[in-house]
Amino acid sequence: MAKLEFTYGTMGSSKTAIALMKRFDLIESGFNVLLLKPTTDNRDGTAIIKSRIGISAEAKVNDKNESIIGKFLSEILDCDCIIVDEVQFSSKEQILQLKQIAEEFDRPVYTYGLRTDFKLNFFEGSEYLFKYADTINGVEKTCECGNEAIVNARYDDNGIVYEGDKIILGNNDKYKALCYTCYKKGRLHGKKRN
Repeated sequence: MAKLEFTYGTMGSSKTAIALMKRFDLIESGFNVLLLKPTTDNRDGTAIIKSRIGISAEAKVNDKNESIIGKFLSEILDCDCIIVDEVQFSSKEQILQLKQIAEEFDRPVYTYGLRTDFKLNFFEGSEYLFKYADTINGVEKTCECGNEAIVNARYDDNGIVYEGDKIILGNNDKYKALCYTCYKKGRLHGKKRN
């Protein structure tokens, strides 16, 4: 039986690069890979997965309210495995479908995403992956103070932001990976702000 795997980390921890390298390795080994991402992540275009180091690939997209199995059944049956990037934006029902794909369709499912938002609250997709994934891997990122970064701190011209909408898309222009201590003390370590 195939497994559902979740790899999580903070922003800038190379999760997307790892996902795209996994895809490349599987394709090079002769596997047919179905690459998916939620429509919520449209920073680089609706159907593109792009790493900060510059590698990218086209992906199939799904809305949070769509059935993954219903929308992609023929692709699921034709593929050898599935990779989902930005999986934190998935719903509980979609995570349960990914688990079903692994168990009942016998297709390995590799998922990549954030664990928590800028307030340290779980994203729905991540919460349910922690409950249902067979394998969970953390990708480490180092805070500028030297400790492990575990917080996706949102900031603006006034410093770290602790309140606001759960999802505001952005990269280094809005978020910085910090350790918990730096986050609580409001330390951005000289981050250049526009």
